[in-house]
Amino acid sequence: MDTAADDSASVAPVETASVAEPATETVIQSPSEPVAVTETGRLQISFRADCWVQVSDADGERLVNSLQRAGDRIDVSGDAPLRVVIGAVSAVDSIRFQNEPVDMGDFRVVNNRSEFTLAN
Repeated sequence: MDTAADDSASVAPVETASVAEPATETVIQSPSEPVAVTETGRLQISFRADCWVQVSDADGERLVNSLQRAGDRIDVSGDAPLRVVIGAVSAVDSIRFQNEPVDMGDFRVVNNRSEFTLAN
């Protein structure tokens, strides 16, 4: 009797281990450009005579660009700093920025005209 060798290999059962999902990290990146924080500036001007005035905000947007008459008042707000041009300093009765009086003597005046910037 021929004895044939049993060539069949026995396969042992394979246990499967559970594989954990890789943890995801939350990454907070800084913006590539700094974020500008702007504050609103409030400017109030009253006039005792005719005066041309221009007020621009931090972005250069003109908030006021007009001739004011005696008795007129400007009350304007915009992103500070505010750039102000007064065409006739002697025509200004009072200036207030952030509800505080502004002393025009602090600014250069040439031919009764003054340009200055007001910041918080």
